[in-house]
Amino acid sequence: MNRYSKAYSGSSLLVAAAVLVLLLAGNGCGNKKEQSTVSPRPATSPVASAEKTSFNQVTAQLDAGGSLYAYLSTSQWLEGLSDRVNGWREAALSLPDLGDDGRVQVTKAFDLVTRLIKSSGVESITGVGVSGIALEKGFYQTKFVVHRDTNSALGGIWTVFGRAPRPLHELDWLPADTVWAGFAECDLGAIWSAVGNEVRQSGFSEAEEGLKRLNDTIEQASGKKLDELIGSFGGGAGAFFTLKDANKVQIPLPTGATLDVPEPGLVIIFKVKDDSLFNWIDRTLQENPQIIRSDEGELRMRTMPVPLPLPMTLRPTIARQGDHLFVASNDELVRNMMAVKAGKLPGLKAAEEFKRLAQGMPVDGNSFTFISQRLGDVLQKVQAAILSQAGGLGSEAPTALLQKIYSINQPASSFVVSRRLADGWFTVGHGTQQPANAVILPLVVVPVAMVAGLTLPALAKAKSRAQSISCVNNLRQMGLAASIYATDNNGSFPRDFLSMTNELVSPHVLICPADPNNAGRATLTWPTFDPSRTSYEYVTRGLTESTPGLEKKVLFRCRIHGSECMADGSVARKNAR
Repeated sequence: MNRYSKAYSGSSLLVAAAVLVLLLAGNGCGNKKEQSTVSPRPATSPVASAEKTSFNQVTAQLDAGGSLYAYLSTSQWLEGLSDRVNGWREAALSLPDLGDDGRVQVTKAFDLVTRLIKSSGVESITGVGVSGIALEKGFYQTKFVVHRDTNSALGGIWTVFGRAPRPLHELDWLPADTVWAGFAECDLGAIWSAVGNEVRQSGFSEAEEGLKRLNDTIEQASGKKLDELIGSFGGGAGAFFTLKDANKVQIPLPTGATLDVPEPGLVIIFKVKDDSLFNWIDRTLQENPQIIRSDEGELRMRTMPVPLPLPMTLRPTIARQGDHLFVASNDELVRNMMAVKAGKLPGLKAAEEFKRLAQGMPVDGNSFTFISQRLGDVLQKVQAAILSQAGGLGSEAPTALLQKIYSINQPASSFVVSRRLADGWFTVGHGTQQPANAVILPLVVVPVAMVAGLTLPALAKAKSRAQSISCVNNLRQMGLAASIYATDNNGSFPRDFLSMTNELVSPHVLICPADPNNAGRATLTWPTFDPSRTSYEYVTRGLTESTPGLEKKVLFRCRIHGSECMADGSVARKNAR
């Protein structure tokens, strides 16, 4: 046995040694890198597009390597769009029962639409592109490019909203507490002239008559034709919004509480060529003796005090200075603008938030937009306060959903400048929001928020109706209890609610489910019940079963819904929602 065991052990050792040698031969001694069995990807030559696109022209202006990068050729949709729309004319005219007048109207409509498309300039758009890249952690640069065919004629959107970049002088006025500002070139005179020409060429007599009536009304009111007034606009408009931390405004909440927010202010700006608009408004205001008139050098200002106790400063003001017309919520804003422009007060351009956003940005352009994070912080604060009150309306589920949805998009700051160049529009922006989130989140958040917002009032209405029905049931129980009490007490009705403790199982019947102070209603007991907490009033006391017209006597009434319990036990439901 020992001999065979030794032989068996020796054979095992030989087999083990052979296996080990084979493993080492196949895998090396462990100090070599594992050889890959994946075949290298074959080299491929770049594919050139068989159709002409503006890819190179657009992407040359974008930032590669960031979190957002996209190009879309639009030629296949927009090139020759007017002809494709016009191609549907015969199909529309072939509709049955159209009649001669209907065919004339359809023909006019197609003529109008095709002319508008051709004159708008959209057919010359060849492609759009967008990119986003982090300049530093949490700070991003976003670009958006709209490219046009440079061989196409200029017109429409390529001239109405600016022909070439210009210095952004409007930034020089903005006060330091500005939280939103925007300005854009817009040739209203050219737009109105195009509208008038199209109306006259359209052949729609109703449109021509309506336009004539509008002109006559404006001329009677202002002494000038509408064309003259619109022609006095200088080709630009904008607005800015301020939040003044030094003054607080109290916003009432549904529960009666208030929320303190900085005092808001608004200024709307129009670029003008002359005094036509200001003089017209000034003449209109002359009949009001309360108007405060102020002419200080080039600054002409008219202010109308509001003789009402308001929680904020509201003194509507119109002012004219240089080539701009201002409409402001108060005259202090206009004076602050002038002081900032004169260098007497620090403005937005001196604020650290704006300086960071504006670093490396173009100093000229045709439009700009600024948003401060302070605006988002205040709006989020107001939104959170309002949503926190919505739970009392029976909408806890959609309220929680809305809070979650709105929390996705956190307050951010941004500064965006758009420039009209020879080959299209170029827009660049700096901000603290991730570019991909700025593009994608609205596509997701807005529809969901709309659905949740529509659900919220529906659920609130359903619960309100259920509470109203429950309130009626409470009144019925109270009426039955009063009737039982009268039967047991020689026909006399109870003196007060506490007299019915034997007839009412629980005092929770005396609390309307819609009462804001109904916390702990389900656990109330008679020993701990305070009659002052009841939601119902005992209207007619001292009744007996022999009182004439008992069925017309109101016994109990809900202070919330107004529903009434009559002395005969019937209930008249009110405020049914």
